[in-house]
Amino acid sequence: MLRLCVFARALLIVWPRLRKPAPHALAHAELRRLLKTLEEPDELTELQRWVWARNRRAVLLMLFAGLRISEAAALCWREVGLALSAMRPKVCEPTTQR
Repeated sequence: MLRLCVFARALLIVWPRLRKPAPHALAHAELRRLLKTLEEPDELTELQRWVWARNRRAVLLMLFAGLRISEAAALCWREVGLALSAMRPKVCEPTTQR
């Protein structure tokens, strides 16, 4: 009974909200480690090589375009102008191709 009373009192405590730290740019050493990690491993099947290349492109897109995971996942091809080196990220309609 005493444990239940203590637990009920703990529920009444108003805890302060913790702020998430602001994101920061990678240090040169971190960037070098990341790029070394993204080097293609040996002995991959064709499917594994395709998945690896897709994931590598996603990481590089987020890294060099400054996109968050959710922004990169919601990016549509029509928003990327490769000839113009421009990008206008916005959320796609669920029925459009990504």
